[in-house]
Amino acid sequence: VDTKSWNVFDSETYVANLDKAAEWDKTGATPDWHLEYSARKAYGAHVPIAADAPLTASWWHNVTTAFEKNNAAFQEYWTYHGKSSKEQPACPDDGPCPKEMICNMRAGKSADTCSTISFSVKRSDDEPATALGRLSKRSEDAPQPWNKKLCGLTSGL
Repeated sequence: VDTKSWNVFDSETYVANLDKAAEWDKTGATPDWHLEYSARKAYGAHVPIAADAPLTASWWHNVTTAFEKNNAAFQEYWTYHGKSSKEQPACPDDGPCPKEMICNMRAGKSADTCSTISFSVKRSDDEPATALGRLSKRSEDAPQPWNKKLCGLTSGL
């Protein structure tokens, strides 16, 4: 963000491999945070933008248009949406998922969503839901050294 104009020039997302959380707990190690993606680089491949241009609302709209026309571009977004998790449910191009997600991206805020997204709701005994539940339960037990200072939060990860 440019502090004079308040223009956004990039958005970078960092991730850590939560499969290693037990190891961090045992050894006192900290997560290996690494860049998952840069929005400018990832989506600029589909909607070119000058190096010195901000990521405007118009550019983001053009990104959603690219998602509509190019399923590979949308699937790249979908992977990043789930933080490259192997627990991320599929979002097949022949179902309602891409259309609903793109429509909701364009809405901008939850009060203006286009529809209720139901494609990724899992029963509690489904493996992805169970795995997420285990992670949620684990985070309730006690803050670990590696999660004590994440965004100033100590619980509710």
